[in-house]
Amino acid sequence: MLGSSAFDNASVYRAENRWTTENPNGTMPRAEDLAPGNNTNWLFDATFVRLKTLELGYSIPSPVISRLGLSNVRFYVSGFNVLTWAKEIKWTDPEQSGGYLYYPQQRVLNLGVNVKF
Repeated sequence: MLGSSAFDNASVYRAENRWTTENPNGTMPRAEDLAPGNNTNWLFDATFVRLKTLELGYSIPSPVISRLGLSNVRFYVSGFNVLTWAKEIKWTDPEQSGGYLYYPQQRVLNLGVNVKF
């Protein structure tokens, strides 16, 4: 019986193509209940790019809205955690340091209109 460790709940992604003697070209490290040890398969490119926040907006020109008695009308869309691209890290958040057991970051998108009279 295996002991309790962070590796007991490893995701399916990491288990599907793990290294074994029958699969020496596996892209994931061998399965074990102990610390990774000398397995060089634990070394990987941790490069990632993240678009954390984004806001795009458009203000309707004053001559168009002044006829309606408005001083400003602005439409916008904003987002948080919009995009993460990681070369090799697909099973976890690249900024997460707690191993495989984590709560993923939420993506938030907002649409809005600001109207000033």
